Amino acid sequence: MEEVKQQTQSTSQSDEHDRSYAILRIKRKRNEEPLDGLVVDPESVPSRKKSRGALNFFKFAATVERATFDDEQQKRDLEARLATLARKSNICASVSAPAVVEKSITSQSPSVSRPQADDPGRIYTIVKRESPSTQLPATQRRVTAPPKVWSTKELEALRQSQSGLKLYDAILSSSSLTSTVSDMDPEMANFLPMLQDYLRLDGPSMATSSASTSSFPSSANGTAPGDDNDYVYDVFYQRPTTFQELYEPSLSIMNIGTLTGVPEELMLYDSDSDSEVADTDDEDSNAEDWYKNDYPEDEFDESDSSATGAPKDIVIFWDYENTPVPAKVPKYNISMFIGRMLQTVRDRFGDTGELLVYSGLDNIGSRKAEYMKAALSHNHHGKFITCSHHRQREVVDNAIIGEMLSRPDPTTIILISSDGGVMKKEA
Repeated sequence: MEEVKQQTQSTSQSDEHDRSYAILRIKRKRNEEPLDGLVVDPESVPSRKKSRGALNFFKFAATVERATFDDEQQKRDLEARLATLARKSNICASVSAPAVVEKSITSQSPSVSRPQADDPGRIYTIVKRESPSTQLPATQRRVTAPPKVWSTKELEALRQSQSGLKLYDAILSSSSLTSTVSDMDPEMANFLPMLQDYLRLDGPSMATSSASTSSFPSSANGTAPGDDNDYVYDVFYQRPTTFQELYEPSLSIMNIGTLTGVPEELMLYDSDSDSEVADTDDEDSNAEDWYKNDYPEDEFDESDSSATGAPKDIVIFWDYENTPVPAKVPKYNISMFIGRMLQTVRDRFGDTGELLVYSGLDNIGSRKAEYMKAALSHNHHGKFITCSHHRQREVVDNAIIGEMLSRPDPTTIILISSDGGVMKKEA
């Protein structure tokens, strides 16, 4: 058994050494704040292929100038650092305990204003690049044939295929730009065309100056020629993580965008049916790091569990007030968060249930409708249980259990508590 384990470890290490790593690159204005990371939209992943515990995440690594990609030595140094970070992150992801998030290579400028964490316009799409042939031309050719001219994209693709590191570009999606324009004040929208006409009549220099200081986002395709000095590139590396780790209160990851249009080779899938069995075993033993359980073992009342299958009614009680995750999830990620949370619970406890969100009165606010809409979109009924803002944990648990016991049908209660743990009780 020990020999098989050693062979498996050596095989995984060789696979990590041989695998290719991906770099994500985003062009932005120099005076804008970079993203802390991008989460791949799980809605683009087929449900039968979704990885159970991992969250596909690209973490911010550094901000570099355009010259970095033009200079071969600087580019190789950057690729080596990012490959090292990606390799370490994959090793950490294979351990059940939450990994420690690495610090960024470069510190963020304190003079740049930070955008709101719940800005709904931070949706980026990976640009589909051409796939030129990476085969060198044959040494013998017909005399009458013209010589092969290699473009910059073809040479870059050839170098990437040889180095084992792939570079992807992401741009702000058109839906984000449309959303930003639609959020503009109606009076300002009516006044803007007249202002632009006035600037054009007054002179091109004034119009250019006004456009450069505008607060509207840059276009998805980049900028006009000649102003590259005002732009920099943020680079990200792929780092599988979990919801609990990503939105940990002690971490400074606040500005997170959504990534769409991700190619197949960057998706995180379970390798085969055997891995799914292993994942299920981890879930049954509470070893899955997404819902790391800090409750004592004797608090789990499993003696009355039925062996006939899923219980008749599953009720999910979510301590919305104290759970650190929702407070930092941007608005456009609420459905993503709830979907992944409910999918994890369904994988562990069954496919039916009702979502009951427990919340303090002070923290319901305007976001109640958002969470209820997101819950209903995942085919779950929604309901809020409210009580005073500051209640001890035992009182809260007793109130929730009392709600569960008031139901006439046999019920399984699942508590998603303030520390992200999951506790199962039988009625």
